[in-house]
Amino acid sequence: MDALLAQFTSQLTTHAMNVVVPVQAALPGWNIALLCMFVATVLCYVPHVVKASRILGSGQVYSLKQPRVSVELAMKDNKAAMSIARAQASHQNQLEVFPIFAAGVLAALYAGVSGPLVDAASLYFVAMRVLHIFFYCWGTQGWMASMRSLVWFQALFACGYLHLAAASQLGPSKHA
Repeated sequence: MDALLAQFTSQLTTHAMNVVVPVQAALPGWNIALLCMFVATVLCYVPHVVKASRILGSGQVYSLKQPRVSVELAMKDNKAAMSIARAQASHQNQLEVFPIFAAGVLAALYAGVSGPLVDAASLYFVAMRVLHIFFYCWGTQGWMASMRSLVWFQALFACGYLHLAAASQLGPSKHA
């Protein structure tokens, strides 16, 4: 497993630099991976805003006092129901995957995984999640559902890479 991860990491390093260097040049002095965690946090709520705009677009009132009631009432409108349901599901999915990503970034940074690799995996995760939101909220055609599943898997792959790279870098646990 270590040899496979090392080979993959070597190939990823070459490609990662092509992505990370321009981002680092644009944001000198910033930790890209931690910035990606912030962006991922914001992305959790983008589908929520989409959902609210669709409720308002359906002619319903969006109550800040009782937002869940607003959603329930809007879901009774057959024209808007599927659109609102997709936005709600996308919001929920963003909330579900964020802790996995955040733990991976923090573990990789703690373990001392190469900065450009952590940055590249973090940027890749964010890019895949932006695509996921798009395909989930606006994907009414069958091929878009397939793309949504593909980008979901790719984002999860980035999380898995961060976790495995951290575990590999730290090595076996030392018990007292």
